Amino acid sequence: MAATAAHAQMQPPVPTSAELKRAAEAKELEKLPASTETLDAKNGFRQYKLGSSIVDYPNLKLRGASTYVAPNESMTIGDIRLMTLGFASYQNKLAAISFSTMGEANSNKLLAVLTAQYGQGQEAGYNKLAWTGSKVTMTFEKKTSTAAYRSIYSSATTGIYCEVYIVSNELVAEMNARDKAAAKKAAGDL
Repeated sequence: MAATAAHAQMQPPVPTSAELKRAAEAKELEKLPASTETLDAKNGFRQYKLGSSIVDYPNLKLRGASTYVAPNESMTIGDIRLMTLGFASYQNKLAAISFSTMGEANSNKLLAVLTAQYGQGQEAGYNKLAWTGSKVTMTFEKKTSTAAYRSIYSSATTGIYCEVYIVSNELVAEMNARDKAAAKKAAGDL
């Protein structure tokens, strides 16, 4: 009987259905080539899927009118430490995900990870690359920080950081149409 109890203690924990689903999705993504098709298939970041209801993620905590943080989410990608991780909603749907990292080495490593997963981005401005799929657009922008940014997020002396935005093309189009209609209506007040 002692052998049975010892054997039971040595068994690995049974994965949850969410963990099994993430593992299956990761395996499917590994089969895809590095391209914007992979970006569309991923449709988000980790378990967070663009266009899904914000209530599907009870771990997200509201920080503004439509912005959220995930206080218990891992703040690393491989060995790259993230400085920020944020989420934005539109009409109660997850519309955008953003994250940043500090330092030139971390920025370069993060760009290498994104390129390995999604292929080479297209130039979209100074120090900015974009990957544009049919469903998702992702941007990577390397910037020079101000002293205020460094004092808030890091004690690092380097002034280089990068920001990544992953957005739903459909929801961005809806937001742009709404803003255009509002501007047209407001123009009547001139």
